[in-house]
Amino acid sequence: MKHLILLQSYNSSIAVMSFSLNAVISQARNSQTYLRQILDHLPIGVAVHELTGRMTYVNAVGREILRGKYKSATLEEMAKFFNIYQASKNRLTPIEELPLAMALQGQLSHTEDLELRWPDRTIPLEVWGIPIHDETGHIKEGMTVFQDIHERLENARLIQQANEQLSLTVQELEAANHKLEQEASERQQAQAQLWHLAHFDTLTQLPNRAYFVEQLHAWFNRYKADHQYPFAVLFLDCDRFKIVNDSLGHSAGDVLLTQVAQRLQSCIASPVIFARLGGDEFGVLVPAQDPGYPQDLAEQLHELIVHPFEIQGQRIYIGVSIGISFVSAQIDAAEELLRSADTAMYAAKRNPLSRGIQIFSAKLSANSLKNLALETALREAIKQADIDLFYQPIVDLETGALVGAEALARWFHPELGNIPPLEFVTLAERSKLIFSLGNFILEKACLQIHLWQQDHLITPGDFILHVNISAQQICHEDFEDWIKDILQRTEISAQNLMLEITESSVAEDIDQQLLKLLDELKSMGVQLSIDDFGTGYSSLSYLQRLPVNSLKIDRSFIHQINLAGDNRQVAQATIALAHSFGLEVVAEGIEEESQLYWLRQLGCDMGQGYYFSKPLSAADMTEFLRCHGSASQTR
Repeated sequence: MKHLILLQSYNSSIAVMSFSLNAVISQARNSQTYLRQILDHLPIGVAVHELTGRMTYVNAVGREILRGKYKSATLEEMAKFFNIYQASKNRLTPIEELPLAMALQGQLSHTEDLELRWPDRTIPLEVWGIPIHDETGHIKEGMTVFQDIHERLENARLIQQANEQLSLTVQELEAANHKLEQEASERQQAQAQLWHLAHFDTLTQLPNRAYFVEQLHAWFNRYKADHQYPFAVLFLDCDRFKIVNDSLGHSAGDVLLTQVAQRLQSCIASPVIFARLGGDEFGVLVPAQDPGYPQDLAEQLHELIVHPFEIQGQRIYIGVSIGISFVSAQIDAAEELLRSADTAMYAAKRNPLSRGIQIFSAKLSANSLKNLALETALREAIKQADIDLFYQPIVDLETGALVGAEALARWFHPELGNIPPLEFVTLAERSKLIFSLGNFILEKACLQIHLWQQDHLITPGDFILHVNISAQQICHEDFEDWIKDILQRTEISAQNLMLEITESSVAEDIDQQLLKLLDELKSMGVQLSIDDFGTGYSSLSYLQRLPVNSLKIDRSFIHQINLAGDNRQVAQATIALAHSFGLEVVAEGIEEESQLYWLRQLGCDMGQGYYFSKPLSAADMTEFLRCHGSASQTR
């Protein structure tokens, strides 16, 4: 900036001096010495030329720049030694374009495009050509005013270089700023994406458990501050999802979960919050200014789920169990609401009268604590092998011969006494203990077969031990390997083992994977039976497809078979149907001779019940075998 101001100052000064020189010379013609002294002190070159171009005067700076050359030369003579170039065109300047030549023609001219090139250096010049007139107005002389503008050009170059550097720096700063803005934007996007991943489920795109719990705390704190904001928590768990997931595969399970989420979300609007808590569990936060609204919403959600889903070209039916807990002043922590809704959900799952929906109560809380204690005790009982097996004999109804027995699990709790099988088996299924419990029962039963074979009480094929298998067990991917391993370790024949599968567990979930598993079990020699026939979803098609050996008529149809009516007709139809498929029929719950009579009349093959024997301990069953023998021993 300093150089620029200095250059502007020089230009202004030179211009003023150039236009004033003619007047100065005219006024001071008689004072040549004084004038020369003045001109010699000027910082610019001044030369006066005759009309021929010959110099008649040049001041000190001019002499220094011109190095004494051309002083006596005319314009024409100067052309022979000319070294004044046009810088922009890099060529010798034509004589007629020289400021002096133009001045002698009466034209005032100015240029900064001349260079005086000496062998040792080049001098850039700024030159003015000024005509000098006499009293009559005729041109009598010409004057050139010139200066070395090397320093000015260098300053201009430095200024331009500085400006370019400044511009480059500005560009770099702008680029850096743009990069920072871009990085900030990308960081914000990454943070938003991380927040989304941390708070939303990638499969269903619903809020996840973390987000749900955050909102639960926010709603709870708002309620604590102002009781005018009551709310309820809904805990949803899909029924039979695991069976679908295991039988059709995880990809089908993912599709089902996505469809469930979409269907449920269709009837949920703000401010209600709907989230996937994990697996097949969902949570809902519902305002409860209207105390009936949470249950109304639960019923709507329940109704949406009972309609079938289309998965891999198959129509799939599932259900949903819903627990509801309401916030209250007595609740100290938000987590209590979620636990209470979870407890109510399990109560809804256990209680068919609830129609899949249960509101939490203090009684449920007590039951929940009891179930937790019972679950812990069951886990320990399995670990310590405190589950006993009792055996109820199965006889041939025609001959009365002993043909097998059913293994029945019994659990005696040291404080609660005998726990009903339905209660602890259901608890085992709900708490995922069914695999270890079922494996324990199956292995213990097979070991007992091994002991009886060692004692020559039974032989392969003449005595069949029936063992109940749950739907969760048979759908486990390692089930076939379990059976093979147990048979190998207990060294028994597969012909002595019959697995009883409840009708409902297979009738609802027949697929190629299940059929393949059952076929492989049968090819190993293991026999298969459908348990509780008539209580589930009876279908001719699944009887045709399942590779079973027999079916067992549920005791509910045996109870009044001695009376003419529906039970006898159901039993008669069941026996005829089974025989038409080549299946044997076992009747359970035979307690009276009249029941035995009608079962024989209807052609039932085998039976069990208190009429023959109550369930016996292993020791008593061993003695029973010694007294009665197996079928082959009684023939």
